[in-house]
Amino acid sequence: MLFKIDHINYSFLSIKNKIYFTLSIIGIFFSISATLINIIFDLGNIQILISTTIGIISICFFYASQNKTLSKKIPIITFIIIVTFLYPLFWITSAGINGYIPYLYILNSFLIATLLKKKESILIFFLQFISFMSLIYIEITYPDIIIKYTSEAMRISDITITFFMIILFVFIAQRKIMNEYTKIIKELETTKEKLKIISNTDELSGIFNRRYLIDQLKHNIQDNPNSNISLIMFDIDNFKMINDIYGHSIGDEVIKKISLTLTDNTRIEDIVGRIGGEEFLIILNNFNYDETKSKAEYLRKLVSNLKWPYGNLKVTISGGVYLRKNNETIEEILKKVDVYLYKSKREGKNKIN
Repeated sequence: MLFKIDHINYSFLSIKNKIYFTLSIIGIFFSISATLINIIFDLGNIQILISTTIGIISICFFYASQNKTLSKKIPIITFIIIVTFLYPLFWITSAGINGYIPYLYILNSFLIATLLKKKESILIFFLQFISFMSLIYIEITYPDIIIKYTSEAMRISDITITFFMIILFVFIAQRKIMNEYTKIIKELETTKEKLKIISNTDELSGIFNRRYLIDQLKHNIQDNPNSNISLIMFDIDNFKMINDIYGHSIGDEVIKKISLTLTDNTRIEDIVGRIGGEEFLIILNNFNYDETKSKAEYLRKLVSNLKWPYGNLKVTISGGVYLRKNNETIEEILKKVDVYLYKSKREGKNKIN
């Protein structure tokens, strides 16, 4: 069935279909009002035909707003009929350049630019331009074929109503376009922030990942080349054994709990991340060496005192501490803190160097 309506919620319509919907509602209202006025004041069959035709076009746009397939077909067909047949007919029967039709050409230009694709809009606009110029030529050459208003009051009334309806529609349509534009921009910004968080976050632990840690080190060194940047690198002791005995799911829980412990017991400005496997890195600013080592020792004790509901599971961490010296690169400081970490491993684990 050609005019089958897909039951689509208005809030989920595309911006183009929302404009179709708005256009159809205003058009239907205008058509009914104009038809009743024409009948009451006996303005003639031509005026009734015009207002009825507008109603039919509005109903077509209503169906187009509700059906994805029709939204692609109806508008282009409708615009072709309007600019090649209906507007010329209305022009001749409604006082030509002195009537309300020139204002409809302005509205049509707005709709063509808003609703149609680039190639379609250029084609229809060109047809409209030819139509408009042809009508001007016909009116100048054969002025007697133009049907005039019976009174000046009727002409002014007709133009006023049309002008008001055009202003109303353009305002509503443009308002909807801007609202949709603002909504899309906000959604894009939200999505961008979410993607940024995802790209900087370690999927398992929920703390920062290696890429983010390296980026922060780069920024810190570039922005404050002489500032005190100290590092703490932790490694979970005997983590392979934990996985082998208790299973990888328990190993994952260990990583998560230690991650939470580290983040909950460091400053907001400190950067805590998982640099790989069972290794963690903490970046601290404006800490001297003794303060950094004291902090590392405090965190080590917290982890060693954690309770685990998995039999005799006991989890400890070893750590290395390093305070960056002037002009040292990221690679150099990471290598040196790693050296101190593995020194702790060699000396029996569960300690800080």
